[in-house]
Amino acid sequence: MSIRPRKAASRASERRGWQLQRLAQSALLLLSALEALYLLSPRGGLRAVYSVETASSTLIPIQSRVDPTLDFPTAHLLEHPFFQFWSLPALGVPKTLPPFQVRWRGLLRSQETGTHLFLVEAAGEFRFLVDGRALSPRKGGEAIRTPLSAGWHSIDLSYRRVDEVPRFRLLWRTPSSDKFAVIPRNALAPDLRAAGRVPPRRIAGSALLAGVLAMLGWCWRRRRDRASFGGYLAARRHGVALSAILLLALCLRMHQYDLIPFHHETADEYQHGWEGWTLLHEGVPSAWTFYPQHYPPAHLFPFVWFGDSYYLARPYFDHPPGFSLIVGAVASLLGAREMLDCTLHRMRLVPIALSLLTVLLVARTGWTLLPDPLAGTLAALLYATLPTVVLGSRLVKAESLLAPLLLAQSFLLHRYLREGRAGDIIRTAAGAFVAIWAKATGISVPAIAVLTL
Repeated sequence: MSIRPRKAASRASERRGWQLQRLAQSALLLLSALEALYLLSPRGGLRAVYSVETASSTLIPIQSRVDPTLDFPTAHLLEHPFFQFWSLPALGVPKTLPPFQVRWRGLLRSQETGTHLFLVEAAGEFRFLVDGRALSPRKGGEAIRTPLSAGWHSIDLSYRRVDEVPRFRLLWRTPSSDKFAVIPRNALAPDLRAAGRVPPRRIAGSALLAGVLAMLGWCWRRRRDRASFGGYLAARRHGVALSAILLLALCLRMHQYDLIPFHHETADEYQHGWEGWTLLHEGVPSAWTFYPQHYPPAHLFPFVWFGDSYYLARPYFDHPPGFSLIVGAVASLLGAREMLDCTLHRMRLVPIALSLLTVLLVARTGWTLLPDPLAGTLAALLYATLPTVVLGSRLVKAESLLAPLLLAQSFLLHRYLREGRAGDIIRTAAGAFVAIWAKATGISVPAIAVLTL
């Protein structure tokens, strides 16, 4: 046998080996993605229905969801569904939050047999049933004693608030414990199907962790081999790191994004939504104004919404409409049929998306302007995870649009001064135009460009 056929056979065998290796890597990535989706599916908690009580004592459901625990120490946590999912066609514009009821149903798991003590901390009335048995008292603050066997038990709990500042917590003390604690999520389940997911979820989580660690270990060992997947990742390590940073930033910003910061933390958020929605649907911008004295009385329309007073100006001229148009368009696409349908649940997706773009531009600008690309990657990681930045990135404010425009301008002007691309000046001018229409302070964007040039 000649040498040439042996070399050809060796290369063919090597190619088959690489193909099998890549196939195994692809299968591992697909399995990891499926396991991640399974782990993100609903697990512990109780099924909750939040309802408004009308003058005729009729309950109108507002939202149904799974609450992981029954721990609502502040009013914002219980009022949140009504602010975000209010039904304007059915209930009209609420001057104040009317009486409401929350009903939680599902399963409670006891780890041991014996007498359990429950403590309900509630501002208002409640009804508590375990295995169909009503437990008293109806007022909060007194411990409730009941025997339970080890295993799952049905639970049905209703809370009614009239005019109190809403507050509700369900705590328990097991036979082997000496103090009360909030019932943990793994001791609650919305139904039998969710209750049976606990062991499989643990297995899936362990398998996912083992798969990720195996993939990382393999890539680390082959990082010097440029033809391998590990070498590919090593050569593009900053881009790979940025992808992970963007995913982390998205997860941090989306967690309870419409709850924290709380409703009416700043009323400016609603100003942008109302201005953009009315300009798109009615042709004339309307929004609440902080300067009613500067508008003719015929153009002011005072109203009260959830206990807060507003002066609605029509037409509205406090701020340029550029950013508001984006917010109003996104809210409309997500189902806003009236001005007051521009809720935080819909509007805050705009600043979150822009903040992800800002993270990307922080890294890109750092890679371009700083001597070590690691500085840009670390700056992006800091911007993505700093708690004050994460919370501020959720607010519906025009600054969320100005930040990426300034960063993009820095990158484009640097490239223009270095390479002389005329297209970069055109892009810079376009960004400056958008900034001026986003907010009055957006004039700083073209001013900085002029000073730079």
